[in-house]
This record gives sequence, C-alpha cells and structure tokens, in this order.
Amino acid sequence: MVERRVGFSFPSLSAIDDLLRERADLYERRIDVYQRFFNRTIDDTEVQLAAIEGARWALLAPSGMAAVDLAIATLSPSRAHWVIPDCVYPGTRSYAEEVLRVEREWTITWLPIRNGAPDWRLFDDVLERRPTGLFLEVIANPIAFRLPAESLTERALRSGVRVVVDNTLATPAICRPLEWGGDLVVHSATKFLSGGSVLAGVVCGNCPTLRDRIRSLRRRTGNVVAPVIAGELVERVRDFPTRFRQQCRNATAVSALLAAHPEVERVVHPSLLEGVAPDAGGAVLTVWLGGATPGEAFERRDRFVAALGPPVCCSTSLGSPVTGILHLGALDPSASGIEAAAIRISAGVEAFEALRCSFERGLAALETSPKR
Repeated sequence: MVERRVGFSFPSLSAIDDLLRERADLYERRIDVYQRFFNRTIDDTEVQLAAIEGARWALLAPSGMAAVDLAIATLSPSRAHWVIPDCVYPGTRSYAEEVLRVEREWTITWLPIRNGAPDWRLFDDVLERRPTGLFLEVIANPIAFRLPAESLTERALRSGVRVVVDNTLATPAICRPLEWGGDLVVHSATKFLSGGSVLAGVVCGNCPTLRDRIRSLRRRTGNVVAPVIAGELVERVRDFPTRFRQQCRNATAVSALLAAHPEVERVVHPSLLEGVAPDAGGAVLTVWLGGATPGEAFERRDRFVAALGPPVCCSTSLGSPVTGILHLGALDPSASGIEAAAIRISAGVEAFEALRCSFERGLAALETSPKR
C-alpha cells in the first residue's frame, strides 16, 4: 500500500519538536513526520533498487538527471573539475556545459571517444591534473558503444579521482559498477528498470557518509520523488530481469539482421563484437542507412521508417516493452548532416518474428532509394 500522506498528526507540539531535532535518524527509525523527510513507500522501493544494483543503499530522485546532479554535487567542492566522455547522453552533455561549466563555473574536460575507445594518452594526462571526478556511461546513449568503463574506472581510482557511473543502458543485468570500486552509480529509472512507465532516477552506493550527504541534499533541495511513483516503480522492477533479457535478445537479433543487409551502412551494438552473449549487449542499437548527402540520408531514413509499421513505433524515450525508434537529430541538437539521420532503436519484448517482418519491410523500401 502506497503511503500518500504528506504530513502527520501528533499529540503535542513538543512531540513534533523532538522528532524534527533528529531528522537524520528518521530513516533508521522509519518514522513518518513529513513526506520530504521520510516516506516508507519510497524507503521500501529504495531497498529493492539497492538489491538489484548490488549496493548497500539506493536513493530515489524525481528523474535521471536529478540523480546525476545529486551524485555530482555531493562529490564536488566549490570549484570542481569533471572528466566526461564526449559520447554521453546529450542531456548530460547539456547539463555539464550549461549548469556545471556556465552556472557553477566548474571545469569540464571532454574525453574523446572514437568507436567506443577513449584517447588513453589524453585521459592519463588529464588524471595527472587531479580532477574531482570522472562521470561515464557503460553503454553510451544514443550511439550504443560499450565503453571500457571498468578500465576507465580503475585508472581514475588509482589517481584518487572520484567516479560516478551511469548504468542506465547496461543495467545491473549486465554489470554492477560498484564492484569495480566506483563511488556512485546512477540510473534513469524511467528507462529499463521501470520499462518506461514512470519518471524517476536513482543513486546507488556503498559508503554511508555519501548516503547521508545525498539524503540531506535531497531533503534541502526538495529533490524527492512522489510516493505514488515509487510504488509503481517497485511493481515494475519485479519483471525487470525477464523483460530486459528479452529486450537484449531482440536487440541482438535486430542488429544482426540489419548489419547483414547491403542497404545498411553501419550498425552499432555490443553484440556485433566477438565474445558478447545475446543477452549481454544491451537493448539499444544505432543504425546508419547511408546516403551521399544529408538530403539523401534523411530521404532513406524516412522511407525506412514509413515502411516499418507495427509493432515498431516512433518514441521519444526508450526502455519500453514496445520497440521504439528515434533519429539522432531529435536527441542531439549538435548532430548535423548525415549523422543526424541515424536511428536509435530501443528493442521491446515482442516476438522476434514480428520485429523481423517489420524491419524487412523497412529494408525493402530502401532498395528503391539511392544509398550513396
């Protein structure tokens, strides 16, 4: 049952005063005083999410970006320096540039990533400057590269640099970055953990001190998720392992189908590399359909998409049980030319035969369109 109450009744004002003096202890004692301070539905959901990520604790936030900000702000001094791969989610890139660099006047160093590989020499040079932290994704959104996140984490930790890992696309089903020694893991729970059913984020960790600091910051800034959202999320995560396994297998099969077709210029999905199991590559892939000019690339994209039909849909988010597509230009305002015409596919849980028919219709439509 979801605990929806915001405030609670007490026998006297002194009883309220006694409890509010011990705000930091409300979680341990599970005492309902005021929803922003403690809520048992939120707390129960956080326990479940911590278990999924293999963490000692988890704290919910209203969105994935709110979780990112809570994690980074907690680890940062007043003049921070963060290193971030340049292939991260465009929303994170915008946050780093507009909030961290411009508003907070922090230093941001972008680490170049090419075909999933970092510039190791540049990374080592930056680490010598002792930055505050490294923020990275395991699988990049939207390009779907699998980054060498464990190696990047280990190098950063050896240099005394704090590490925050965004595990949204990989999820705990593929890896648990806290096992590498990182400080914090964040998720947009909106995506695969919930199956696209709620707007929420989560920060996970093992250090009690960081937990207490994030709880305090969350309370002071009001970055608290609604109990009804927490209640729905805990219901959805129950089928996460089964759902995500099928999504990964569909993404692997769709990647193989598209990569083998002569009308497709390029497909990025971890399963196309040797040694990646069908259910270990994640559920997102990116496809380039060719075209000698941006105009041709967009024309080919539009032909392909128009021919797909059900069960594939056009969607602004990902993680849903329904397979969804979105072009990179909509995700990343900085994308231009042919690059903007690439398509991100988030695989659903449909029977692959239905997906195969849909994507083969799209491929057939390309056969009458100029490739380059």
